[in-house]
Amino acid sequence: MTQLILGTAQFGTAYGVTNAQGRIGDADVQTMLELAAAGGVSTFDTAPDYGDAQSRLGALAAPVNRYVTKFHLPRDGSVPSAERLYGRSMKQLGVSSLAGLMFHHLDDLRDGARLDATLAVLEEARAEGTIDRVGVSIYDIDNLELALAAFPTLDLLQFPANILDGRLLESERLRELHDSGVELHVRSAFLQGLMLVEPDGLPERFAGLRPALEALRATAAEHDSTVLGIALRYLRDHPLVDGVVVGATRPWEVTAILAEWQSEGPVPPDLRGMVPAALLDPRNWASE
Repeated sequence: MTQLILGTAQFGTAYGVTNAQGRIGDADVQTMLELAAAGGVSTFDTAPDYGDAQSRLGALAAPVNRYVTKFHLPRDGSVPSAERLYGRSMKQLGVSSLAGLMFHHLDDLRDGARLDATLAVLEEARAEGTIDRVGVSIYDIDNLELALAAFPTLDLLQFPANILDGRLLESERLRELHDSGVELHVRSAFLQGLMLVEPDGLPERFAGLRPALEALRATAAEHDSTVLGIALRYLRDHPLVDGVVVGATRPWEVTAILAEWQSEGPVPPDLRGMVPAALLDPRNWASE
C-alpha cells in the first residue's frame, strides 16, 4: 500500500516556486501536523538543509512520528561520523531511530576519499536497526546509475515524478530495483505547485506547461474531479510507487490532499511529451 508522506521543506524555508506563504508559522505547522495525524500520516520527509524544520518537528510533532531525512558530507573535508551523518538530525527530531536516511547531494557520491567510510557508517546503522533504510535522493536516470555504482546496496530511492513526468517511473531499471525490494519515494508530485496553478496564471517562463494543464483541467471538469485528485491518484495507484512526498503551505491544503488521497476518480489523461523536458526539472528553472 502506497503511503502518503508529508514534506517539511516549507516548515523551515520559503521553498517552492509557487510558495507565496513563505516559511510557515508555528500555529499553522502545529495545525498541519494535527491534521496529518488525524488523516493517518505518520511519516515525514525532512533534511538539515530545510532551515529549522527538524528542530520544529522535534518540538511540535508527535513522538510516534517516523522520519526520512538526508545528509551531506562535512564541508570541512573531514571523514564523516555517525553524529555528523544522522546523530544531530535524530537529536533535533527527538527520535532514537529513522525510517530512512539519504545522500542529499550527488557530488558526495563522487568523493572517493570519504565515500567508503560513509557507506560503512550507513551499513552499520542499518544493521543495528538505527536506520530502517538508506539510500539516495536523485533527479534523473543518470543520477540513478551514479547512485547504484557508488552505493549498490541502497534500499531507498527518492526521485521526482508526477502525471506530467513519468520518465523515471517508466524505466525498466527502476522496476528491477522495486522488484528487488528497494523502496521508491516520489517527490514533486505537483511540480512545486505549478500543476495546480490556473493556466492563465502561469509565469511566462512556464508557458510551455499550459497545454498539459488545460488537458488536465478538461479531464477533471468532465468527470467532476480535481487536478489535485488526478495527480495524487496517478502516483498512489502506480505499481512502482511506495511513498508519495507532498508539501503544503497552509492547513487547508493538507485537508484537501488528505481528502483526495482517499478518493476515486477518472483515469488520468496521457500527457507524455506535452511538456518540454527542461520545464520538468527545477534545476533548469531560471529565477525571475
